[in-house]
Amino acid sequence: MMKYSTTPPAAVNMKSPRAGFRAGLFSAPMESILNINDWLTFVQIVDMGGLSAAGRRLGLPKSTLSRRLARLEDDFGARLLTRRGRVFELT
Repeated sequence: MMKYSTTPPAAVNMKSPRAGFRAGLFSAPMESILNINDWLTFVQIVDMGGLSAAGRRLGLPKSTLSRRLARLEDDFGARLLTRRGRVFELT
């Protein structure tokens, strides 16, 4: 029977929001996972196929959507969407 520990490794200071990420406990930083606005923006960009249409639906400028998408991609360290001109596709 496997034992699971609910306590982080002794060297991890869990008071820092990125501590679990640095210790390899999470696949992405917690503040990114908990930022629902970034995720909703991502879903709208995918659903609508581009920044302009997603911006119209959300009532936000393209620059805000682009910044939120860049933040998610930076947090995960990978491209989430492939840009083909004005159209976005999932990677």
